[in-house]
Amino acid sequence: MDTKEFFAKAKKDVSSMLSKAANKTEFLAKLSKHKLDITNYQAKIKSVYKKIGDYIYSNKEQFSQDEFLGDCFEHIEELNKKIAEAQESIDTIKEEHKKLRVSSKKTEEKSEKTE
Repeated sequence: MDTKEFFAKAKKDVSSMLSKAANKTEFLAKLSKHKLDITNYQAKIKSVYKKIGDYIYSNKEQFSQDEFLGDCFEHIEELNKKIAEAQESIDTIKEEHKKLRVSSKKTEEKSEKTE
């Protein structure tokens, strides 16, 4: 094989590889677009579910006769109580930490004065 034939074959091989790469890129781009569309649609559906849930919960007096929803409302109330308890614990811990910092600072000041 002479140099001319070698470069002609190489050119053909490179052209073929570039064509395959372009086809693969186009394929992946199309798939990615549709997968992104699906993800966006799913997010919109979840948003609508949330709106439905917010509406039902804000009008729970009308829906509390339903056994399933009544149980859900009770569960939400239990979780809200746990959130409130956890928040109280956080506030207590912060207050205790603040007191310790003040106490520690006073101790440091006293030890500096005695030195």
